[in-house]
Amino acid sequence: MKNVKKKIQITVSVNDLISYQGPINNKEHFEFHIDNKDFLIRKPTGRDQIQLQNISFNDVDSAFKEIIKKLLIANDKINSYTMNLILTKENIAIINMYMKDFDPLIDFQIQLTCPYCQKENSYDIDLEEQALLKLHQNQKNLVKNIHLIALKYHWNEQDILLLPSWRREEYISLIKKDEENH
Repeated sequence: MKNVKKKIQITVSVNDLISYQGPINNKEHFEFHIDNKDFLIRKPTGRDQIQLQNISFNDVDSAFKEIIKKLLIANDKINSYTMNLILTKENIAIINMYMKDFDPLIDFQIQLTCPYCQKENSYDIDLEEQALLKLHQNQKNLVKNIHLIALKYHWNEQDILLLPSWRREEYISLIKKDEENH
């Protein structure tokens, strides 16, 4: 018997993502303790992510180290030499686990039980990729709707875009009804 892969589809709404707080309360920063020192770290922002995209790292460990340094809230007692001693590979892994709990949307995973075999697995979801795919699909739909309205009413793109989206949808609905009746 062949091993047949079957696809399943789930929907996670934006509201579900926004309301998901994960194991750690939905705060802007949290405190943790490593090597007899207390640290305060904040959530990464979109600006942080954009800045980090423009930096080239030698390896994953050095990338994580720089990200952690960027997110740590300054503590005058810890200088950069001490910070480098503290940010060992093992400690980076521990901090990374804290970060996953602190902001689960960074490394978003879902647990699913297969409806066919009942096996439970964890799946990574690239939220940025999914958002861009959704945006691309919405853009394609908008162009298609503009095309339909322009063909039917001979309006230009600018005039069509000035319409509220609910009115564009009403015009599309009327056009489709006309096509069904002819």
